[in-house]
Amino acid sequence: MDIKQLQYFVTSTDCGSFKKAADLLYTSQPHISKCIKALEDELQVELLRRKARGVELTEAGKTVYYTARQMLKDAEKITSIQTLQNKQFLRIGCQTSDFLIHSITDYIQNQPLDDMTIRYIEGDISTLMTELNHRHIDLAFASVSHAMLPAFHQKLESRHLAFYPLFQKKTQLLAGPSNPFYNCNSVTEKDLKSLHFIQFEEDTDFFRKNSSVPLLSNEPFGQLDYPVCTNSRQLIISLLLNTDYCLLTGNIHPELFGDTRIRSIPVESTKIKYTFGYIQNSRESLSPSAQNLLQHVKQLIFKG
Repeated sequence: MDIKQLQYFVTSTDCGSFKKAADLLYTSQPHISKCIKALEDELQVELLRRKARGVELTEAGKTVYYTARQMLKDAEKITSIQTLQNKQFLRIGCQTSDFLIHSITDYIQNQPLDDMTIRYIEGDISTLMTELNHRHIDLAFASVSHAMLPAFHQKLESRHLAFYPLFQKKTQLLAGPSNPFYNCNSVTEKDLKSLHFIQFEEDTDFFRKNSSVPLLSNEPFGQLDYPVCTNSRQLIISLLLNTDYCLLTGNIHPELFGDTRIRSIPVESTKIKYTFGYIQNSRESLSPSAQNLLQHVKQLIFKG
């Protein structure tokens, strides 16, 4: 199997015939047909059904087609590396965070980006770990509850990743105008027991299933009423603004959570904290562009 065979196969599929593919690739129809037949013989499976008016994919061909397209894209990236060697790449990821979106927007507004390409993704911690392992991103920001830290560090070590704390914050209550504690300067743990909460899907189950380190107890928060569980930021904002539901968070700047009508209210006397920091590959150094962004985020954290 070689790249040329895959190119002939994908192009023939896209064009619907060997003749059209041959015209597009500046070769002959018999040559295209011979190469694809050799590929089928090697894989011991029929990829294309030959018909009077062209070709169509078999079920096995569909699977090979999607994989072959991706392989051709990857090969194109490799062959174009020379044109990219002078270009900077900033590849970053984070959990859903208005603060990070604000930070990155501010960074882009104040940086010359003529020779830079930015890739930004959002995901849960397990997704960010995978993206870091595959070198799809170089730097990831995450906020981790104290209860999850032991299991978190265990998973990081097994994947040759490292977490560097930047800031620690006690729990905040996010509430909208319909919440009974909306105008309070703070709430107690006892107050929380009378409220209805939105649970933002996080990585607790992931760590519980994939770690030998037990999670610390989340008391008293584990006994609170969580009628809604979601990973939708828009649904959370809508519920906060239109119902008495509320959300517990460790965001660095929760006042940036989408709407100025949503208040951030400190929870008194709680020992449960969140640590905000960044994750990187422990065996590699950050690129200059990633270091610059990290410095920018640090400045905004301590400025705020």
